[in-house]
This record gives sequence, C-alpha cells and structure tokens, in this order.
Amino acid sequence: MLVGQIPLKLDFLPKLIYLDLSVNLLVGQIPPSLGFLPNLTYIFLRSNQLKGSIPELGQFPQLQELILGKNKLSCELPHAILNASGSLQILGLEFNMLSNTLPPNIGDRLPKLIHLTLSGNTFEGNIPASLGNAQGLKLIDLSDNSFTWIIPTSFGKLSNLTILNLENNLLETRDNRDWEFLNALRNNSFTGIIPTSFGKLSNLTTLNLENNLLETRDNRDWEFLNALRNCRSLKVLSVSLNQLQGSTPQSIGNLSPSLEQLLLFGNNLSGQVPQSIRKLSALIKLVLGENI
Repeated sequence: MLVGQIPLKLDFLPKLIYLDLSVNLLVGQIPPSLGFLPNLTYIFLRSNQLKGSIPELGQFPQLQELILGKNKLSCELPHAILNASGSLQILGLEFNMLSNTLPPNIGDRLPKLIHLTLSGNTFEGNIPASLGNAQGLKLIDLSDNSFTWIIPTSFGKLSNLTILNLENNLLETRDNRDWEFLNALRNNSFTGIIPTSFGKLSNLTTLNLENNLLETRDNRDWEFLNALRNCRSLKVLSVSLNQLQGSTPQSIGNLSPSLEQLLLFGNNLSGQVPQSIRKLSALIKLVLGENI
C-alpha cells in the first residue's frame, strides 16, 4: 500500500494516459502539475486521504473518467472540472467534504456524462435543471447532501437513467405543481420493483411510472399497493408498459378513494380482475388492456 504524497511534479510524464493510485494511504493535496498532462484520459485517486481543493486541471480534451471519491477534499466543485473536458463520462466525487452549490450549467458543460456520483458531501442549493441536458446519464447519486427546493422535471429527458438516488437531502414540495417531477419518471429504463417508500408521500396526487422496466415476480413485489393506501389524495396511478406479471392483488381496492385513473395496460398480468376494484368509487378511467 502506497504512503506519502503524490509527487508535486508530474510533467515529466507527458504521454501519460491512465493514472490509478486508488485505495492507498496517500496524503496531502492533489498536485496542480496534473494539469500539465494533456493526454490524461483516466484519473483514479479514490479511497486515499487527500485533502484540500481540486486543482485547476487545465484542458483535458481526452478526459473520460475522473474518480476522486472517499478522500478529504474540501472545496466547492471547481469550474475547472467543467472546463477540463466535454468528453467526461464518469465523475465520482462521493464522500468528501465538498460544499456550496453545483454550477447551474453542469449538464451543458458535461453533455456526455453517464455516471455522476456526488453523495456524502455538503452540497446545497438547487439541483441544476441542466442535468437533464446530459441525456446519456444512467446514474445520478446526490444522496446525503443538503440540496433544497424541488426536483427538476428536466430529469424526464433522461431516457437512459436507471439509478436516481436523492435520499437524505432537504428537498421539498410546496404545492401540487412541485410533484411534477414524478411525471418525469415515465419513459425511462428503471428496473426492479416499485419501492414502498412512495407511500410516505402523503400529499401525492399523480404517480406515473409508465414505460420503464419495472417488474413483479411474486406477491411481495406488489407491496407498493399497500404502501400507497397512505396517499389519500392520489388521483392518477399509471404503471403501464412495464413488466408486471401475475395476478393483480385484491389490495388494489385499498388505494385512495379519490383515485380517478388506474392504468395497468401493456404488462404481463393474468387472472381475473380483482373484485376489490369496485371500492374505487371515484374511478373514471380504468385501462387493463394488452396484458396476457
């Protein structure tokens, strides 16, 4: 395991493309001389004890992956990263001590981002709507920060997004318009089961998860229906065009008495229509077509 500091002068390696010093006991600061290695494409310094600020990186036309997570870096996200390379695909800065707000144009300056991991810092302010312009994003992890305000509806443009983690922030909803981000969750590529945590959104009126890859493999995977009984203002529930399968459980009748639209078409559902649906007396639109 390497110890000590990264050499201050690295410009004697002008052809260096790949630098990996991860999982060591390196201390001190990241040397500014990294900015003089124009061919660097991959920088991995994760899991050390590096501190201080992220240096001015200069222009890295080839830079694709910058992984600095699990250190002790303490600064705001430097604009140098935005200026470094429009080719950046993976940016990992998780579990440092980075602070302040994210640049509002981060998604415009890094249009080729695929993975963005900033969890476990102290970022605050708005989540930039411009992230919706980095349409190749598959993973966004902003958990365990202090982001405030609402979740941007521009995330609905991220058709490749499979993981979105925003837990343990200070996000809020003031009125029904602020729930619009949930409509943006349709037409993505989310996989797995529908989480029961939606049931904690007691003022939720619309939940649209259609056209994803969500599934139900057994009765336990339908637990989200029991959780949604806490959403007494829910008017629209759409889980159409997913991979739900098996019989629709009787618990569907325990949904909000205010429910007006229930859309389950385009899945692999089988069996009988549950009798409990008759309890949804406000229902105006029921769509169960294109199932097995």
